[in-house]
Amino acid sequence: MSNIQWTDITANPIHLVKADGKHGGHWCKKISPGCANCYSEAMNLSNYFKFASKRPYVGEVPENLIFSSVIMQKLVKLKKGERVFIFSMTDCFGGWISVEMLDLAFAYMVIASQHTFQILTKRLERMPEYFRSAKEPIRKTVEDLRHQLNLPQSEFIWPIPNV
Repeated sequence: MSNIQWTDITANPIHLVKADGKHGGHWCKKISPGCANCYSEAMNLSNYFKFASKRPYVGEVPENLIFSSVIMQKLVKLKKGERVFIFSMTDCFGGWISVEMLDLAFAYMVIASQHTFQILTKRLERMPEYFRSAKEPIRKTVEDLRHQLNLPQSEFIWPIPNV
């Protein structure tokens, strides 16, 4: 579980992947003075965490960035509702995160309705821009995922009440 007092667990479905397919750490891009002492970058640069990529949160977007459905499917399977700090190691509204990745992430959050998802962003301009046109792509992705995962259909509520 989490040592963060305002959340129960953290989940990071967008991460780097190593050549062998294993988790390769995280990446974000610093954009403001508020990013100077980024805890996520410090963790990612440390020798303590096996997943750490040792990449600073500056420069060009790494090519080995992926969306892991496996991480999100684990959340779907959890029966007990949790407060989930999602994207705790990156900013999901960063320009390097594709709309398709966002659609998938939010669709999984709809399906995992037992949880409350908490999102922090420093990119306030992209968030409303994304949500203005996201309803139908997310709804469609929810239908596709429910079919793929053999889950029952349920009502799609907008805005997403558990986010």
